[in-house]
Formats: sequence, structure tokens, C-alpha cells
Amino acid sequence: KIREVNTFCGGSYDYVWDMIVDTLGEILKKQKEPVIIDDSQMFGGAISKHYNKLSNNVRVFGDHGAFVGAGISYSFGAGIMRSSDHILCTLGDQGFTNGFQGLICANDEKSNVIYIVCNNGKSVSLLKQYAHDNKTGLEDGTDLDQFLSNSKTLSYCKVSEAFGIKAIEVDLRDISETTVDMKQKELKNALLIANSHNGPSVIELIFPDIQEIWDGVWELEGLD
Repeated sequence: KIREVNTFCGGSYDYVWDMIVDTLGEILKKQKEPVIIDDSQMFGGAISKHYNKLSNNVRVFGDHGAFVGAGISYSFGAGIMRSSDHILCTLGDQGFTNGFQGLICANDEKSNVIYIVCNNGKSVSLLKQYAHDNKTGLEDGTDLDQFLSNSKTLSYCKVSEAFGIKAIEVDLRDISETTVDMKQKELKNALLIANSHNGPSVIELIFPDIQEIWDGVWELEGLD
């Protein structure tokens, strides 16, 4: 089967997504029927540009269920039905905040899900949309970042650990072409631990505050 190769528009930061998808692919190859449940916008969109790197038997399901964060519970159910393999659920930081109560059920039932949370510090998609639609910014001079940025006091790992869930942080804020191999080892180790764990795990990926990493995701032109 010939697979279409998508070209990502992330420019000089394309190596970040190459590394992430390559590492996810290594874990998925260990599973008989690998599944990704995508409940993210920017994170899932960036990964989708590199689906050609995954094996042909990987199945991807997208779900917001009309509610960003619904994928946490959706994946919990899938993890119960597929107890032999770990479901991979990709979600954004604010989606996690919306739906994290589903983690309680996931842990109570020991559902085999690996939740990979993209912490990029804010709602990048909404900020991109607003900047596109409102070239001059808010009329009263209000900084929109204060409404769409993550809480400074919330730790996704600590919230997960409070529910009894194994949580691992992978800090990518200093990632570069010289450190990408080291970061890949950290991510691979986190995924291996989560994949061998009986029950749900949370891996928090902390991204640098660099807008260019998200170039080519959440297109705003040519849709009318």
C-alpha cells in the first residue's frame, strides 16, 4: 500500500515532530492493534502531519464529543475494552483541565491508557484564530493571553498523582537540534514505563513558548 506523505510547515522546528512521532511509533509497534485517540487541536494536528511515519496498522480516532476533553473518558472506555494493549490518548492542556475527572474512573478501573498531555502554556489555536480575525487586538487594550493562558499554579502531573495515577514530566523547553537525541531518550523511557504499567499513566510534554513550532497547524486561510 502506498501511503501519502504529508509535509509539515513547521520549518526549522520540524525535527521536534519527527522525534515525537518516531518515538510514539516505537511504542505502537509493540502493540498488536495500536490505537491513538486524539482529543487535541494543535498537538494532534502537528502529529497528523507525520502519520506516514507510523505503521499501517495504527488506527486513529478523533473525538471531542462536542466537548474538548471528552477524549479522556472516551479513551478510558477503550482501554477497558482493549486490556491487552495500551491506548494512546493525545490531548491538550486545556482539554485536560476540562475533562480530568475522567481520570478517576480510569484509575479505579485500571484502564490501560497512556495520556500524553501537550502543555504549550496557552490555547494556541484560539489565540491564532483571534489574531487572524481581529488584526488590531482587543478594543480596550486587554491582553488576551491572560484569558487563554494556563493557570500558573496548576500542575498536570500533580493532579494526576493526586488521583493515584503514574505521572511523568518530559520538559522540552530547551529542545534544540543538539539536545533532541537526549530528549528522545527521556520521552522513550517515559513511554516504556507507561506502557508496562497496569492502569492509566499521564505523560506531560512541556513545550517551549515558540509560536513557530505550530506553523502549519490550525489553518486560517482558504476555508471560506
